[in-house]
Amino acid sequence: MASGQTFAVCRDFLGHSVFIDHGGNDSHRFLSVYAHIVLHRHVHIGRSVGPGDVVGTVADTTGRKNRMPAHLHISLMRIPQSVPGDMLDWKYICSSDEVELIDPLSMLNCHHIALHSENPGKEREQTTP
Repeated sequence: MASGQTFAVCRDFLGHSVFIDHGGNDSHRFLSVYAHIVLHRHVHIGRSVGPGDVVGTVADTTGRKNRMPAHLHISLMRIPQSVPGDMLDWKYICSSDEVELIDPLSMLNCHHIALHSENPGKEREQTTP
């Protein structure tokens, strides 16, 4: 969806997730995550990607016990620069107070994004990268 660099890859329950680092500031990274995919053969940590580049295809869920239909899961988030890529997986994302998930709809046709968390004290506005 935007230029960046492959920062991390992890397995998820339907395939893989790839984390693209779109930059940020001295303290935080802005990431997009594409989950439930089969990685493209050229995807590796540190690879530059641009808008429209293929990082994977939707994983085939046929015959899976969970009977989940094939789908792409896209997430946007902000994490501290200090978080290494090898720590990123869905368990960490769901349990860490350091991860700020961003509503992608709030980023459409706007100059500012609202970062929300379950902790209202952490809520703030930031200019998009």
